[in-house]
Amino acid sequence: MIGKSLSHFRITAKLGEGGMGEVYRAVDTTLDREVAIKVLPEELTSDPERLARFEREAKVLAALNHPNIAGIHQIAEADGKRLLVMELVEGEDLAERLTRGPLSVEEAAPIALQVAEGLEAAHERGIVHRDLKPANVRITPDGQAKILDFGLAKAWEGRGAADSGLSASPTLTAQMTQAGMILGTAAYMSPEQARGQEADRRSDVWSFGVLLYEMLTGSQLFQADTVSDTLARVLLAEVDWNELDADLPAPLSAVLHRCLERDPRSRLQAIGEARYRLETWLADPRRGESAAARTADRSGSSRRNWLPWAIAALAAVVATWAWMGRQPSPRNAASSAVAKFRLDGVASPGRGAARGLAISPAGDRIVVLAPGRLVVREIDSLQPRLLVDGLTDSEPAPFWSPDGAWVGYTDDGRLWKVPSEGGAPSVVSSVPSNFVGAAWGADDRIVYVLTRGDMYEVSARGGDPRLLLERVPGEDVDFHVPTYLPDGHSFLYAVHRPAGVDTLEVFDGSERRVIYRLEGQQRSDPQVLNDPVYSPTGHVLYRRGVGDRGLWALPFSLERIEATGQPFLVAAEGAWPTVSADGRRLVFARAAEALPAQLVRVRTDGSAPMAIGEPMRQLREPAVSADGELIAFVAEVGSNMELFLMDLEGRQVRLTTTPEAEGHPSFTADGQTLFFERGTGEGTAVFSVRVDGSGIAEKLVDFAGEPHISAGGRYVAFDTNSREIMGVGVFDLETGEETLVVVSGSDFASARLSPDERVLAYTGWETGQARVTLRGFPSGTTSQIVPESDQSDLQWSDDG
Repeated sequence: MIGKSLSHFRITAKLGEGGMGEVYRAVDTTLDREVAIKVLPEELTSDPERLARFEREAKVLAALNHPNIAGIHQIAEADGKRLLVMELVEGEDLAERLTRGPLSVEEAAPIALQVAEGLEAAHERGIVHRDLKPANVRITPDGQAKILDFGLAKAWEGRGAADSGLSASPTLTAQMTQAGMILGTAAYMSPEQARGQEADRRSDVWSFGVLLYEMLTGSQLFQADTVSDTLARVLLAEVDWNELDADLPAPLSAVLHRCLERDPRSRLQAIGEARYRLETWLADPRRGESAAARTADRSGSSRRNWLPWAIAALAAVVATWAWMGRQPSPRNAASSAVAKFRLDGVASPGRGAARGLAISPAGDRIVVLAPGRLVVREIDSLQPRLLVDGLTDSEPAPFWSPDGAWVGYTDDGRLWKVPSEGGAPSVVSSVPSNFVGAAWGADDRIVYVLTRGDMYEVSARGGDPRLLLERVPGEDVDFHVPTYLPDGHSFLYAVHRPAGVDTLEVFDGSERRVIYRLEGQQRSDPQVLNDPVYSPTGHVLYRRGVGDRGLWALPFSLERIEATGQPFLVAAEGAWPTVSADGRRLVFARAAEALPAQLVRVRTDGSAPMAIGEPMRQLREPAVSADGELIAFVAEVGSNMELFLMDLEGRQVRLTTTPEAEGHPSFTADGQTLFFERGTGEGTAVFSVRVDGSGIAEKLVDFAGEPHISAGGRYVAFDTNSREIMGVGVFDLETGEETLVVVSGSDFASARLSPDERVLAYTGWETGQARVTLRGFPSGTTSQIVPESDQSDLQWSDDG
């Protein structure tokens, strides 16, 4: 073949061969560029159905455009041969590099990071590699990692492969006869692939872990003499962690351990988590210091810096996206021009958090929330500019005026505006503390909403607010984060409802119009849809916070004020979308729940905090047993929230495995039983389960949530959440009687009985603003409002 021409490709050298064909170096004489050509084998080209499948899959793969993925240019035909024309990647593959021994941590980590970035980009497009191994990662002379043969395993499958139950086993289904090649793939298969089950993105996470292990040790993790023995080792053999360097940095060790969990539900659920940990470690200028030095320094500074926001405000990655064209398809709705930048100290968006960044209408500046201040970052500048300092509110929710001359925000119970070029802020109006977002219209009208409250408007020139839109009792919990449509009069907003329903709506001053409805969600978190914003590309962008989490786009007609298609995912970890007025630039942040969280033990004597267990996604709501030995919490498994137990040594067990979401665990006084809430599709219900795992979860109260067991162990306090009734109740475990202590059309949370079981504390929004109330129990005849209190997640001290 050397020296011959196939169509307009002149073959210059043979690069290799395998079960998917022979690979040649060639010159594209039409475009005068070098390419790699894979000549597909006869068994594929002679099967029309299989060839058609391959071509369909290859077209999907050709849409991948990422610096860490070797691209596919085209499928061609010449001299009766089918050719796959690909990007030519110079350098050596990782398998060749590993023949010279393991890589150092400083050499392996950047390569692993690039591989993770490439996998993440493909996974966001719904494409799984299925055959990640050292031979499919090439390192260019300048150190860039390129993933080869991305997704070709699926493209290669034929009908017989699927029928045989080995569709997830890429090279094995290629009917290859060279045992070495079969072994080369089998050793990197995930356990589910080895069993012949379907491969998803978590299979790539496993293979990534095997790859990283081999880079750091120089040893193939599951190598054996035969295919059967290799697959058996993948399924059963213990990982030899002693092969790793004893001084391996903790973040890399954590990545390896979580990637190599055999149960896909316990594995890292997204490669982006591994990417984030590697990226964070590599960006740490002190990563070369010893663990002892770093621990000593942390213990000295923790007392000064242990602020409530510090956990969520370490840093946020903000991405700008050139959002070109008006295509509704998820494959072409945006170009691939993505720029990421980090602003130190920027708060990362958590569940239901007010929007913390906004792009100017002209698309040239971004205002961003950082702890205690607002900063402006010019798109063409690397340095942010301080706009407002000394803020006391944790969520000032910045927003722009239509002409870009002003930035509005809240602080200290007031709505402010400040010149965007810098200057003295001025007060617009007083606002309640549960303010959660605002928008500035073309008529100089500012619309704002309140958590568990109504919608108001006020003149940007100042004055008293006016009620604009009132919640419907039993139908609306609250409105969230309005944004104006181009007419400057109508605006978008999210509506949270009490029974598993969220909507996106448009209000024109007189009529509410639902443009998207999401219902039947099995969840304990009431906020699924948030942050809607219109894009002139013909979409409404919004954030989905539970289930299929991320930044989504809903095709939308501005003329008809209605959806014109089904929503599609734009960025799996996106939050706070904000779009320039011309629709050419989309800016979004990375959501806090996309980041791993970890339990931390803090002693009351002020000594250094101590981490417990491994980081997990969406880890939250910890409860401690009376003896202090066990911690119950919820964390995300797949796309669902499950209930876990952990001891102080970090050993943990999963207590629930249902498709419904669990939340808010509470121990009985003897520590033998946990009460918790579980989503039902119509709201939540309170269940109990034995800590030792015996028996099944039993329902205690329907349409109830946030259970909390009194110190004496007799009562379970809860909030009610049906469409008809919202309030606070108590269940008597001795008599089996359920009593509704408080009932109104508002929302409630954090019902907690005092240790002597004589006072019930709870947070309510009866007045539209959060307030903590103390009510006598069981008579309930007296109550006291706690002054200047607007918090939930209440807890009593042991002495009451």
